[in-house]
Amino acid sequence: MTISQDILEKDVCTLSDQELFERMVYKIRKKYDFQISDADARTAARNLTGFYQALLDLKQQSGHGNSHE
Repeated sequence: MTISQDILEKDVCTLSDQELFERMVYKIRKKYDFQISDADARTAARNLTGFYQALLDLKQQSGHGNSHE
């Protein structure tokens, strides 16, 4: 799957969640010189986002996720 050049050039803050995901998939494939399949890169991107979500959840549960800090 090819990625829109627009997604690669836009500021990250302006991308939708789907565009961010597509950019992440592209970056993973690029890191491995496009030797990794699109499906494997998508799986890696989902695993990575799941991992970070779990970290954020743990931080919030431990009381370190407050905006007061």
